[in-house]
Amino acid sequence: MTVGGMGAPGCQGKRCILDQHAEGKGGQPWPGTMGNRAAACVALAAGTIRPMTEALITLKQVGKSMGVEPLFDGLDMTIHSQARLGIIGANGSGKSTLLKILSGELEPDEGERICRRDLRIARVEQVTSFPADSNPRQLLNQAHANATGSESPSINPAVERLLHELAWPDPEQALGQLSGGWSKRLAIARALIGEPDILLLDEPTNHLDLEGMLLLERLLSRFHGSVVMVSHDRWFLSTCAGNICELGRAYPGGCFVADGTFDEFCELRRSFLQGQQERQASLANRMRREDSWLSRRPKARTTKAVGRIKQAGVLRADLDELKARNHHATRGAAAMSFGATERRSTLLLEAQGVSKAYGQKRLFNGVDITISPGTRLGLVGGNGSGKSTLLKILAGTLTPDAGSIRHANDLRLLTFDQHRSQLNPRAKVRDTLAPGGGDTVATAQGVQHLMAFAKRFRFSPLQLDQQVGSLSGGEQARLLIATLTQVNADVLVLDEPTNDLDIPSLESLEDSLCNFPGGVVLITHDRYLLDRVCNLILALDGQGNADLVSDYSQWEELQRGRVDQPEISVESPVETSANKGGSLSHQERKELRSLENRIEKAESNLACVETEIAAPAVASDSEALIALAARREQAEKQLEELYERWSELEARR
Repeated sequence: MTVGGMGAPGCQGKRCILDQHAEGKGGQPWPGTMGNRAAACVALAAGTIRPMTEALITLKQVGKSMGVEPLFDGLDMTIHSQARLGIIGANGSGKSTLLKILSGELEPDEGERICRRDLRIARVEQVTSFPADSNPRQLLNQAHANATGSESPSINPAVERLLHELAWPDPEQALGQLSGGWSKRLAIARALIGEPDILLLDEPTNHLDLEGMLLLERLLSRFHGSVVMVSHDRWFLSTCAGNICELGRAYPGGCFVADGTFDEFCELRRSFLQGQQERQASLANRMRREDSWLSRRPKARTTKAVGRIKQAGVLRADLDELKARNHHATRGAAAMSFGATERRSTLLLEAQGVSKAYGQKRLFNGVDITISPGTRLGLVGGNGSGKSTLLKILAGTLTPDAGSIRHANDLRLLTFDQHRSQLNPRAKVRDTLAPGGGDTVATAQGVQHLMAFAKRFRFSPLQLDQQVGSLSGGEQARLLIATLTQVNADVLVLDEPTNDLDIPSLESLEDSLCNFPGGVVLITHDRYLLDRVCNLILALDGQGNADLVSDYSQWEELQRGRVDQPEISVESPVETSANKGGSLSHQERKELRSLENRIEKAESNLACVETEIAAPAVASDSEALIALAARREQAEKQLEELYERWSELEARR
């Protein structure tokens, strides 16, 4: 497998990569090569110039096992410069292990790892710990000093630029006080400040809110090195990855690689697995003919008979291997299915004028929500914007400061708590699935044997006697969902049900929510699931405002300041948001006509400031850099206000 750039150094089409280096960009000679191919060879050999795309890390015939189970075997992989490789796979398939092998932190059981001399590698782990008594500025200053080999000044321009881009509220805040989302931002920033040649990211979107994910995507789009990212976030992979590698025992060697977007990968994978099933059927037919011949006990006296017996043995081994791979391909996803009541009410849940504040911070104000059968409402917003608070108010477990909540009579409402507090960590998996004891489970679809029900959610017989607290995060999520599927419901209220789930489980959850005929209220940072499942999205900004949008893409536009819908009423799917504004006054129409010129001038002003910041002389002048950063922030704020006003007037016109 070769990933990144233009492929392996060597002949590219009709021209050799050395010819490209001899000429340089635009057909002009590279400095020091004088347009001479032989001189380019010498320069490459001396290391004074590097190929336009070069191999950074190469794995040859690498194998790794956990216990007796092989994760991958005979894996060949080359990561080139400018690579953007996404790695996916079921929980426990070896994704994090592969990152550690690539970084050199873990030795493979078999094969070898070859990396370029003086290669700079940075790895961001799933969970990162920092010294509690330090602060973000100190941490990044130290990381920059370690990477450059020089003493970092107290005000480091590179660090200050990055802190400003991260919109860090307080660079002097103690690291021990950081939330999970801000800790993840800091871990990514620490990796980037050293300008590595290759960046290894293990679940980088975990703990990030949607704004943090958009920031990460912007940072990676400007990063010039190679990136290898392990992620279950399909939207993130579609945006940032140019190749996808799936680890799993359904594939020869333990992995399947395809160029292109995540959706293109899915189509290629489907075709490959279908072809593998067809090959198994073909080999099975041939094996039946050979078994029939062998049953007649042919005498292995002739060369032809001996050869055919040996070929039959090879054929049987190939067929057994295919059966094993296809078996793993069909057992990847948990079979989730939520049961619904036969209620025919048009109104399941209604909120009128709901408001909530904590101290002086108003989370939301005057929210009206109606949930009917078929409504699938997604709540989005930054960390601390009030999503979980609103969910608890809708579920009836928290009282609003103002407004009212009305449930239909005898409403059956099921909740998924993001902290999974419904699970007893000391209980066994067996007792959690069948709290009444015995070997059967009463589900919404009928009575099932405990073993069969556990298998639906990818629990092995041995795991039934494990304590819940010893399960991984993804296993605990599947276990809680399994308990919810045992009861019929009118409304599902789900707070971050996608956390820790692998992609097969996410796809199964999506299907089950789309097929659920009742109402759904959902909080998730999984943008792929939001876009596929939700037919309405309510965006909270944590400052009292709530905006209704039709899909995730419209919410992204709202974040950029191009869409503004200040009034909100969440109705059934057929009753989407209507424009509640009236006609414009004469003064407002005059203002709207002038706004385009004002926006154009504000954009020009921002562009001028950006040009000044990019000037080489400014990079070494910390005082000028801080002053320009303040000017840029003011220019961005002015432009955002103009866009908001334009959107408001345009919507009411």
